[in-house]
Amino acid sequence: MKNLSLLFSFALLMLQLVTTKAQQPELVADVNTEPAEIKDPSNLFGYNGILLFSITHEMKGTELWKSDGTNDGTIMLKDINSTGSHSSAPYGFLLVNGHAFYIG
Repeated sequence: MKNLSLLFSFALLMLQLVTTKAQQPELVADVNTEPAEIKDPSNLFGYNGILLFSITHEMKGTELWKSDGTNDGTIMLKDINSTGSHSSAPYGFLLVNGHAFYIG
């Protein structure tokens, strides 16, 4: 049931990238492929054709992810605070002089 909830949440997340109303939403990446649970995509921020967001990983905490709307282009950018399950906890995305920043 958690996987179905995650897939539904992620499908909604990908709707942010759809620019043509005629297109149907589709799952572009299953981010929950590891034995550890990945959940709660949140803090969506569209920037220059890329969707930035945070996802909570059971072992790595809440980290920054990006998607360009493709499977290969949907990745965790970096486990910034890699000590155990500590999080970088990105939120509050801002666009300043053409660069995306977040509070975390």
